[in-house]
Amino acid sequence: MLKSSSQKNYSSFTLIEVVFAVGIILIFLGSLIAIFNVGTKNAVVSKHRLQAANLARGALEIAREVRDTAKVQGVNWNQICWLPNGDNYPLANCNNSGHLGLKSGSEEVQYDGVNFKRKITVINTSLDIKKITATVSWDDYGQSHSVTMVTYLTNY
Repeated sequence: MLKSSSQKNYSSFTLIEVVFAVGIILIFLGSLIAIFNVGTKNAVVSKHRLQAANLARGALEIAREVRDTAKVQGVNWNQICWLPNGDNYPLANCNNSGHLGLKSGSEEVQYDGVNFKRKITVINTSLDIKKITATVSWDDYGQSHSVTMVTYLTNY
């Protein structure tokens, strides 16, 4: 069958159209990769923030344990200290070292290859009330992060 001169074949692409289409596809794929990278980074930071929150919460629980142990043993809670020592949390006498009750201190804890630094600060607001502050800090992707939790303990 012969085509008339008025019928044209428009099914071929020009080089400019192909380059333009490939450019659009590359921009789209680049955007997807960037979104994936940001999402992965945020997931890792969130995971580490949760681990840090658990470490801070654990420090506050240790403070409650010191107070409760003193109560059970029938001694003044100003005579028992918590000494930071890795995963062990020994309860010991303060030996009149000038510290009342819990001792402030810090320790390094490693979780999933990340070094967390846990710092516990004890402030005696009065004889029967202590302000316990637990701060856990770590580095992710060249940025410093921290989680702080505070509680007040009373001698019930």
